[in-house]
Amino acid sequence: MDMTADCFVQQIEQLFPLFYKQLSIALSDKMIGGITFSQLLVMREINRGVNTTSDIATRLSISPAASSKFIDQIEKMGYIERINSAKDRRIHMLRLTKAGFSVMNDNINVRIDILKEILSCLEQDEIHTLADILEKLIIELKKR
Repeated sequence: MDMTADCFVQQIEQLFPLFYKQLSIALSDKMIGGITFSQLLVMREINRGVNTTSDIATRLSISPAASSKFIDQIEKMGYIERINSAKDRRIHMLRLTKAGFSVMNDNINVRIDILKEILSCLEQDEIHTLADILEKLIIELKKR
């Protein structure tokens, strides 16, 4: 790797965490229903059909303990429910409640509005370029 690539990698390593942190702060200030951004991600996975604690942990690349903690918190708020599996009583399937589905959708809309607001500082061609670059990086990451 040449010097330019090394500098670019260092810059990316500094920018990604800062971007994620600032985005998380912006989102946390506007989240509806008392949930956090991390809890929203868990709810979205449940809505997509990922319905066990261990599968959520795998999908979100978090520990099973963290997944269980988020699920317990969301359940206490009344946004998800656990249903005993017909095949194995030890397994609980997760499902969004009506209130949970509503809160999830409201927060997804908040997130979309915030992302639109953030992207408004870019020109249309810059947004397309950013999307193209991110798609290429995701493809490359999936190869690994």
